[in-house]
Amino acid sequence: TGLIYLGLNMTMIRSLVSVRIQTQFAVNWRPIFAVCVMTSAILLFKMAVGLPSEQALNQVLMLAAEIGIGGVAYVLALWSAWWISGRPDGPEKEVARAARNILSRTKPERADTLG
Repeated sequence: TGLIYLGLNMTMIRSLVSVRIQTQFAVNWRPIFAVCVMTSAILLFKMAVGLPSEQALNQVLMLAAEIGIGGVAYVLALWSAWWISGRPDGPEKEVARAARNILSRTKPERADTLG
């Protein structure tokens, strides 16, 4: 169903703002790729583990594991695709810049710069 909605949304965007579907794919290929990797990772995990028992705790743990695995797979796939494509301007670059700024503020000072 996700692919159907993707096609419908891209068709609607094409008719509203005259952006070709090929152009939309060219701009959005990294998140689409990351969603495919995330979905594959979750499905592989579910096939390897099997269905949880009917106990609510097991189902909650399974859901938490799927969310974690899916999130990590998505971020790694998106980041890898961005890096491989030459780190173009976009949201990934802004996140990298923000992370670099945060990390530079939280780094402890080196001993040779204290005195």
